Amino acid sequence: MRLCELNEEEFDAIAQHQRLPTIIAIEAAEKIMSEQDGESKVRQMIEGDLVLTDRTTHYDQATHWEHVLQHFNKTYPPQTI
Repeated sequence: MRLCELNEEEFDAIAQHQRLPTIIAIEAAEKIMSEQDGESKVRQMIEGDLVLTDRTTHYDQATHWEHVLQHFNKTYPPQTI
């Protein structure tokens, strides 16, 4: 079975957002990324993790999610209509 092209941090974002163990999140990612709007859904999950991170007390975690989002957007550029 070929896994989708997400990296470990992107799998972690799905796991955190969905409150799933990482191994289950990897399976969920396969399903999500195969959907027509899958990239958008994963992007929203990463953005949600970033929004929920308290930047005043968890600066390093917020910076981490910003880098994950930047990498995801570079790999899967947002669609413009």
